[in-house]
Amino acid sequence: MFKQNANSVEMAKGTRLKRIRQSIGYVFQNFNLFPNLTVLDNIILAPIRAYKLDKDIVMERANKLLEKLNISDKRDYYPYELSGGQKQRVAIARACILSPKIICFDEPTSAVDDEVKKVLLK
Repeated sequence: MFKQNANSVEMAKGTRLKRIRQSIGYVFQNFNLFPNLTVLDNIILAPIRAYKLDKDIVMERANKLLEKLNISDKRDYYPYELSGGQKQRVAIARACILSPKIICFDEPTSAVDDEVKKVLLK
């Protein structure tokens, strides 16, 4: 009979929890962007640092999301340089970067115009 030690069980739980977290995205009502990071850096930080994903792949995904959300021209801007709707789109891109199965939105269309609302609903 295989006997597990407490440490291996905790590691398995941590791995499982990491996979669950990776499959859920969340967009906060107040955006929660890092003010000292550019738009692009806000989007790629977690996938590279926390999930150890390849930077080139993450950058490619981020650029596609920025184009899809019509803010690719803002990739080098800082949050204080963006409108509320643009910040919302950055937060959405950040939530989508890991291709989650579920995305939870807190007031998803509160800061965006009608055109962007259509894109979000798609």
